[in-house]
Amino acid sequence: MTHQQLQNWLDQVHDIWVNKKPDLAPDLCADKFIWYETPFRQPYTTKEEIQKEWQGVLDLKDVIVSFEILCVTEKFGIVKWSSEATQTSTGKIFIYQGIYQVYLNDKGECTEFREWFNLKP
Repeated sequence: MTHQQLQNWLDQVHDIWVNKKPDLAPDLCADKFIWYETPFRQPYTTKEEIQKEWQGVLDLKDVIVSFEILCVTEKFGIVKWSSEATQTSTGKIFIYQGIYQVYLNDKGECTEFREWFNLKP
């Protein structure tokens, strides 16, 4: 994996999140992948599950998302991320910070994704 491949992938994530395009979320993944949204839930393994997970962006407004690539190896990249958004249905503001571990294939598609995060109280 290269730094640019990871940056391109993160740009896609940003676009889906900020511009509310959950139908594009399956394009982030290779045909065969494993996606851990948290360490405590069963991983997603189908594009349908990814698309369903990303539907939550439709209930957000004033979304701010940022990424900082911490390292890139031949096999994976580590990314620090943060987000802030208001849930439209409740008016609650959510502020997150976390870490991604992302594995991409030669086409820049995710083959494995692991996420850890904290929600500001």
